[in-house]
Amino acid sequence: MTLKEIKNMIDSIGLPSVYRAWPENRAPKLPYICYQLPNSDNFNADDTVFQQIEVLSIELYSREKSPETEKKVEDVLNASGIPWEKSEIYINSEHMMEVLYEMEVIYNNGDE
Repeated sequence: MTLKEIKNMIDSIGLPSVYRAWPENRAPKLPYICYQLPNSDNFNADDTVFQQIEVLSIELYSREKSPETEKKVEDVLNASGIPWEKSEIYINSEHMMEVLYEMEVIYNNGDE
C-alpha cells in the first residue's frame, strides 16, 4: 500500500482524519482519527530488506465508547483484507477514549 492508498482507506470511514496529529488547537469535534506508520517490521533475506512492511496505527478518538463508530472503522478494515488488532484506553487528561487499531501493511513508498 502507498500512503495515498492508506489515506483513501481511512477517508472512506467518513470521519475527520489526519496523519499523526492535528495542529495545536485545530482538532475537529470528536470523533476523529489520527493515523501513522510509527515503525517497521520488515522481512529480511540475504542481509537485505526483502519486503518493506510498516506497522499502521489508526487511533479513533471519541468522547465515550462508541460501538457504532468502532464498527465503521472495523468494516473498512475488514473490507481491506488487512488483519488488525484492537486495544483501548481512556485518556483522563483529555476526557476521551482512544481505540487503537494496529496492523502491518506491505508498504510501497515509491508510488505515493
